Amino acid sequence: MTLVGPRPHMDVDFRLYPPHIQDIIFNVKPGITGIGSLIFRDQEMIFTKAKVDPHLYYQRFMAPFKGDLEVWYQENMNFMLDLKILFLTAWIIVNPSSDSIYKFFPELPRTPHFPTFEELSPTDLAACTKLA
Repeated sequence: MTLVGPRPHMDVDFRLYPPHIQDIIFNVKPGITGIGSLIFRDQEMIFTKAKVDPHLYYQRFMAPFKGDLEVWYQENMNFMLDLKILFLTAWIIVNPSSDSIYKFFPELPRTPHFPTFEELSPTDLAACTKLA
């Protein structure tokens, strides 16, 4: 384990990524903090607002974007990037509402909108419930 890198995944979550993303994530040592940890620091709040099965919601909406983040990290990985991620981790601990991540990394893939329960389409709602 390193200071910066993808957070270790549970096997059930890791298998949600396509094989080529799994290979990319597997090529980097896991870290205590990472770009995904900064973006998804409020993941539980997203699940709470969605009001559906968190695992199914994660699979449909979050895993694809997390995969994009890990690809971005590996393509841009260097010492300065890791220092910025470490600094931002400390900054966000002190200032949890900070949105400075995209100021530090303007080329970072943009966070998509994660729909709340009320915003889910019938297809998404069916896919994110145990009735699917």
